[in-house]
Amino acid sequence: MKFARKKQATTSELIQLETVRQDGYCIKFIHNPSEAVQLGAVRQDGYCIQFIYNPSELIQLEAVKQNGYCIKFIHNPSVAVFNLLFENNKKVFNQFYEAEEN
Repeated sequence: MKFARKKQATTSELIQLETVRQDGYCIKFIHNPSEAVQLGAVRQDGYCIQFIYNPSELIQLEAVKQNGYCIKFIHNPSVAVFNLLFENNKKVFNQFYEAEEN
């Protein structure tokens, strides 16, 4: 019987994580950051999502939760992201929706 092991963070990943926790924009200089590093960056500043290629739904949700205006950097946001934005910040949701219609 095989047991799944939790992935151990490397020293490099721990340094990256601590770096983005202090300044999320540092993710711009990290090639292929792990999801944990991405999460640390968007929790520090939601706008950092603009430097993340193809963010997962979890990353999108955390970014919008941190700052609703960062939705403009999310290509094809999921329904869950729109729902979170609508629940937390109707003003931003309406601005985004109006911009998409024009």
